Amino acid sequence: MDVLFNSVNVLDLLSSLESPSSPLSAPDLRLLISRLDAHSLRIKSTVQSYLLSHHDDFSSLFSQCSDVVSKSERLSDDVVALLNLISDQPIESDVGRIFREIVEKTRESREKREILEFVEVVLELDRKLGVVSNNVKNGKVAEAAEGLKELKIALGVKGNGDAEAAEGEPVVYGILKKHWSDCFEEIQELLWRFMENAVWFEQEGNEVHIKYQTNVNGIDGLELQTVLKALDVADILDYGLARIADLITKYVFTPVVSCRAIPSFTEETNQDLGHASEAVLKLVPSVGTEGNKVDGEVMYSNIVQIVEFIYKFLFFHNGSWMRCFGRLTWQRMSDMIIANFLSKELCLAIYLIPPQAYAYSEKAGSSLEIFDVVEWMEMLSDRACDNLAERLCGIQAVSYPTWNRMIGKWWEMAAATMVVGFRLGRLMMQFNLWISLIFSVVPDDASKLAEFQVIRKLTIDFETALKQLMFISQSDIKDEKLSKFADNVEVHFAARKKVQILAKARNMLLQSNFSLPQNNITRISAVNKEELAEEISNRVVLLFSSEKCVISEAAKQLMELVHQTLKDVCVLPPKVGLEFYHTARNALLLYEAIIPVKLQRQLDSINQAAVLIHNDCLYLSQEVLGLAFEYRPYFPSSVKEIAVFIDLAPRFQLMAEEVLQQQIQLVLYNLKQAIDGANGFQNTHQIKQFESAKFCIDQVAFIIEKVHIIWESLLLPSVYEKSMAMILEAVFSRITKEILLLDDMAAEETLQLQRLIHLLFEHLSSLLEPLLAVRTTKSQESQKERDEFILSIWKLRKLAELLDMPLKSITASWESGELAECNFTSSEVEDFIRAIFTDSPLRKECLFRIENTNFR
Repeated sequence: MDVLFNSVNVLDLLSSLESPSSPLSAPDLRLLISRLDAHSLRIKSTVQSYLLSHHDDFSSLFSQCSDVVSKSERLSDDVVALLNLISDQPIESDVGRIFREIVEKTRESREKREILEFVEVVLELDRKLGVVSNNVKNGKVAEAAEGLKELKIALGVKGNGDAEAAEGEPVVYGILKKHWSDCFEEIQELLWRFMENAVWFEQEGNEVHIKYQTNVNGIDGLELQTVLKALDVADILDYGLARIADLITKYVFTPVVSCRAIPSFTEETNQDLGHASEAVLKLVPSVGTEGNKVDGEVMYSNIVQIVEFIYKFLFFHNGSWMRCFGRLTWQRMSDMIIANFLSKELCLAIYLIPPQAYAYSEKAGSSLEIFDVVEWMEMLSDRACDNLAERLCGIQAVSYPTWNRMIGKWWEMAAATMVVGFRLGRLMMQFNLWISLIFSVVPDDASKLAEFQVIRKLTIDFETALKQLMFISQSDIKDEKLSKFADNVEVHFAARKKVQILAKARNMLLQSNFSLPQNNITRISAVNKEELAEEISNRVVLLFSSEKCVISEAAKQLMELVHQTLKDVCVLPPKVGLEFYHTARNALLLYEAIIPVKLQRQLDSINQAAVLIHNDCLYLSQEVLGLAFEYRPYFPSSVKEIAVFIDLAPRFQLMAEEVLQQQIQLVLYNLKQAIDGANGFQNTHQIKQFESAKFCIDQVAFIIEKVHIIWESLLLPSVYEKSMAMILEAVFSRITKEILLLDDMAAEETLQLQRLIHLLFEHLSSLLEPLLAVRTTKSQESQKERDEFILSIWKLRKLAELLDMPLKSITASWESGELAECNFTSSEVEDFIRAIFTDSPLRKECLFRIENTNFR
């Protein structure tokens, strides 16, 4: 059969062809046809022989094909019959119903299987809870604790008392959780009672008993170690040890820390069982202690012995149990050691409490309490709170580093929310945020600082021993509370001195009396003024001025304290010196924070306290400028690099100016009120109006005389002169203006006005004569200012003369320039003439001459 599948190459049939591209001739074509016929006959012969040789195979193949066709025809007939059947009787609805029933039955079967499995789980959990409950009743507390731990995970209980079913959970889970909670409370109460019976304190003998086997609720011989294991497994070891920790802290650690007792240990053995049945820690009162002095080495040794006893006899050398006990007791123990040995407790930064709090407490007749301060803060207005917060924000907190961080955050909050700034302190005090600031073992003298290193070494060794006994953590630095406290003695020394200095400064400011003896503030005559002024105490010469002024005792003592502090900076180590430098600055800032608040009422009235505050601020501003020149060259190099005082001077200078301006404005306001009572000096020819105007003049003279008496003896001469000039200028200008504004004056009225002006100058003669005499001796540098001041007086005096001068004389005075030199204007003179003289040719002539002789 290969001949059927092989291709026939026509060129092979033409042997005479020279080239494939040569054209075929007619003979070639005939030859090709004959050869193709022969080849075709050969193929046919081959196919025939092949069919004959495979006749059986072909017969079988054709037979199979016939069977397939028959089957296809039968299948087609069946399909046609089925289609006919369906078309005659539809069954779609029956098939759908049957299918839905199958799905529903399958789902019900699956749900029943799941419910059955859930019931089996619930029954198993209930069985285990029953086993746990029976174990608790039978005293198998370890097994019960293990069962509760497993069931807690299985039930998904959160914490130790979540008895409610979570959302989406079956109600039966809530019942099981409630059962679990009941079992948990039952075992918790049982274990607590076992611990209460196992460890107790006998007050009569000062003994702590640890019993290894106890009986509770009919359960006999339950071992202490088993109870502790159950507590640990149930995750309530803290709860079980809380009472024991409190008992041992109260009755054991407290007397040992204060060196009032020495521990001793005994162990009793049960002869029947052959092992120890009880351990006893007995406290023997110590003898030979000197007052309240605590021997650190003895105290640390005794505490380590007690911890070793607890580690061995109570916790059986179990580190995790011991660590839990340490967490419950270390905080209180370390606080007691700090309070009784490393420090003395002092309430939180007393100097930061405003002075009104003390005043309020004194009115109540008791010492300062936290609730007094809270009530006082509630009485503060928002403006007062803002003022206090703003001033206190400039004060750095000086105390233990932890307090520094805490108070620093408060300053930030107060500065950020100034509306309620100072009241943030109320929140801190309500939570009793107190801190230890005075350290009893830290020496007062820097030369004795080396002695503290022994205490520091003992403290570090003590904490190392506690770490070995697993009482405190090996890695948590928070447990190194004592060693960190004693690690830097210089910080403690500086902290103690800080508080002492600032407390002293604050007490001086709070207790200071801003008043002088009455004989020093009486009227000083021109004869004995200098002599009496020298007798006034606290009269100082300003550092950068030759003038003298009177300052308060508080400012004088405060500056002395600052000088002494800065002298210590020159001889102290750099770190301590830096703290002292900040303390000196803070002491100065206390004046700014306390005095304006303490004397707020005095600042709102005219009195000598306000003048003393002004003088204090001038004095402090100049003294502060001199501190750098006096001490900075002798400071340690690290302190010298950052020491600066010049920034404080403008603050006190500004405060002095504010106080002075406030006093001047108060005086001017009172004078304005007095002059307003004269009703513009109208109708003074009437008796009632004249008496009213005369009373106002008397009142003005009284106010000025009062200010003169207070200011002259206290203020700097230059400040007094400038301030008094401002007040007199305002008074004379106002009275002159009021009189010149009168549009009609009778002859008698002019005489009464002249009388009132003479009365005013008569009242103020004792003030004006020395003041003008001083000003006339000044150098020519202030000539213009002096002339302007004198013109205000000359103008009023000249006005008094004009009130009884004839018209021609007034015109002549203007033409001569005399009135212009007294600061009169042409319009003022013209209006004055129109008010006094009636219309006439002479008045017109004089007005014309004045108008044409204008000097301004």
